[in-house]
Amino acid sequence: VDLLRALRPKLVTVTIGGNDVGFADIIQTCLLVSPCDQNFKDANGDLVDNRIASLQARLSTAYQAIKSAAPGANIYVLTYPDILTTSAAPDAADCSGMDSQTVDG
Repeated sequence: VDLLRALRPKLVTVTIGGNDVGFADIIQTCLLVSPCDQNFKDANGDLVDNRIASLQARLSTAYQAIKSAAPGANIYVLTYPDILTTSAAPDAADCSGMDSQTVDG
């Protein structure tokens, strides 16, 4: 935030929360287990959605701090890939479209 104040950017891009929801572990599970989406559901519903929802207050605070530090900037929050999609596309629901080459580049 101090750097934003010092640089006064016109554009800020943010990816935030992935570590808090265990995004790396989710990707690893999807690479190793098919269908992976079932590993993130229990009696309380979708665990990933629940983890993301639990961050709402912290994310809001972080976004407000960014806005305050860079008041004239356009702020864009970038999302993470939707690897647990329920679309009708082949293999989309089981993450089998991902492989180590996709992740490793």
